[in-house]
Amino acid sequence: MMEAIRHVLVVGSRISDDAELFRRLSPALEPAECELHRVPGGADVRELVASTSFDLVVVSFPLDHLPAEALVRAIRREGSACRRSALLVVVRPESQAQAEPLLAAGANRVLSLADPGQRMATVVSELLAVAPRVALKSSLRFEYRRDGEAEWVRAGIDNLSISGMLVRSGTPLVRGDRLSFELWLPGEDEAVRGVAEVVRQATLTGRSSDAFAARFLAFREVGRQRLEAFLMAELERTRPLGGCRA
Repeated sequence: MMEAIRHVLVVGSRISDDAELFRRLSPALEPAECELHRVPGGADVRELVASTSFDLVVVSFPLDHLPAEALVRAIRREGSACRRSALLVVVRPESQAQAEPLLAAGANRVLSLADPGQRMATVVSELLAVAPRVALKSSLRFEYRRDGEAEWVRAGIDNLSISGMLVRSGTPLVRGDRLSFELWLPGEDEAVRGVAEVVRQATLTGRSSDAFAARFLAFREVGRQRLEAFLMAELERTRPLGGCRA
């Protein structure tokens, strides 16, 4: 079966300033079948991401005519066609500290142009491979260690894929934290168990609780097969609403 073409949107400032970004980004996109779209970072780009879905949005930070945080909010806003798109922010080294808060606003990664070229290829590959997610209201129990002490915490799931989950929790975890989890799928009595790693903090619209995105590292026994079967059934059931990546 021919692999579907991935659509990548690059939001930049002046073309001359984006030359280095395109030089680094183009080789990273070569392994995938991608169609590249470029737009300037003006106010009109918010209308574009609201109405048109892209597999990956790459934002050159900072933008000239629009605060990057406003663009990230527009991308992640409920009803946006790009709400579940992968989102990569690329910065010059001197601007990285200012861009880091965009991770909490909804960016998947912040990457410096000073990072090795292979890092760009690895991150782009990971983001384009993110599996489709389904909305899910379910319970989760996870254990994490802080200062040598282990603690079990109960939390909720906002959405879920075979690669990771968005967790609603009052426990503030940080990127890199690892946790053992027990996830209860609707209609099942036995939990799916495994290990996950926090990849970013997140903000859920209209809620004050802490949230974080985590990627799955390992499953116990047949947990992965059970999760795949559940997700396949849910995606089939909600297919008319699908088509975007988280």
